Amino acid sequence: MSASGYVWLEGVHWGLLTAIYLFFATLGGGAYLAGVAAYGLGRDDRRSEAMALARWAFLTALVATGIAGIAILAHLARPLSGLLFPVTLTEFGSWITRGTWILVSLGALAGLQTLWFHFGAFGRGAEGGSAVLRKLAAIVRIEGLLDEVADAIRPGKTGFWIVAALGLLPALGTVYTGFELAVVETVPLWNHPTLLPAMFVTSGVASGVALSLALTIAFDGATDRLVVGFAGAVSLGLLLTGGLLWTLLNSLGDGPAAAESMAMLDGGSLSGFVTLLAAGIAVSVVASPVLAWLWCAREETAVTKWVVRPGLVASLLFGVLATFLIRYVLLFAAVHSPNVVF
Repeated sequence: MSASGYVWLEGVHWGLLTAIYLFFATLGGGAYLAGVAAYGLGRDDRRSEAMALARWAFLTALVATGIAGIAILAHLARPLSGLLFPVTLTEFGSWITRGTWILVSLGALAGLQTLWFHFGAFGRGAEGGSAVLRKLAAIVRIEGLLDEVADAIRPGKTGFWIVAALGLLPALGTVYTGFELAVVETVPLWNHPTLLPAMFVTSGVASGVALSLALTIAFDGATDRLVVGFAGAVSLGLLLTGGLLWTLLNSLGDGPAAAESMAMLDGGSLSGFVTLLAAGIAVSVVASPVLAWLWCAREETAVTKWVVRPGLVASLLFGVLATFLIRYVLLFAAVHSPNVVF
């Protein structure tokens, strides 16, 4: 069979909603990791900025998992079956079943952390942009109630860290999104059981940390040295992601389906998106740590306030966009290689 005889995966099956789902699931895991790390690494003298980052991170994780859940439900032919997953999804050998439980667990634990960090003992002193939930709760007059609930269910220090550590399991478990694609043996672009899941983890962590950090800098003006460390983590994560993507694309082989995929990515209909994601990775890898250092090390001037700060936020967001585009091009460049019967 010629290359032109190989068929594309139908857009109604693998489309934009799927890309959104895959992107936000891993971003939520990365944001949860950022929240735990920010709280654990925050120093006493700049505790407020670490808490602001943790608040944004856990809120980002909660919203991201919610968006991922809505996207995958909207994608299903029978959304009710998805809502009844404890009954309908019982085949635990399937990555779809495992992934559903992982995503729900992450959302629940991110929601719990969001409650604890925005209300009760951790939230009463919140100021600036990271106090957004408190401000919204005050408008509808449930701030006091949420404070009481948060204090009532928040465990002691040891219990808190046990819950935080439990959340790391589904956060890292969002690697399942890579396995959902990698197990499809008839799509050469996806069938990389090691490279694809690893790339989804590194890009998910990078995007979750980047978005949480961007929100903290944009709305709270954080200047703690912790910002430099987290920007460096984003840079490293994206660098690894770029390397894994390059390796994956260079290991497709010479089959007709692989050739069709590469034709779309290199000079074809998706080449513009590939260029944009490569530029996003490059900009974020180089600019984020440099601008973070300038923002934190220099005194606040008109240049740092109106150039460095917006540039840092933009460079982080470029990295986030690049991680979404990776999933987008992988889905839309997928070419199915059907079995040929002689």
